[in-house]
Amino acid sequence: MQDEIRQYYHDVVEPTFSAVLTNPGLQHTLSHDRPDTSADSAADSDPNLYGVSFPAFCHAYSLVSTRAFWVDSYHGLAMVPIADA
Repeated sequence: MQDEIRQYYHDVVEPTFSAVLTNPGLQHTLSHDRPDTSADSAADSDPNLYGVSFPAFCHAYSLVSTRAFWVDSYHGLAMVPIADA
């Protein structure tokens, strides 16, 4: 299972975040959420600033996979506030 998650991360998650983070239209939006960094271009392209490292992805994956519910055919699999309380 770990190998499948790692493969998904490299095939889907990394390219998706890379595309989002390099989209000029999103740079202004993302700059409001970005931690205060110098003008270093390496810091601007580091996806770990947004918590998308493989260990962070695994953590988020485990939270969603253990707490998500099938809501209905429109919403699909979703996290529902207070549903697992």
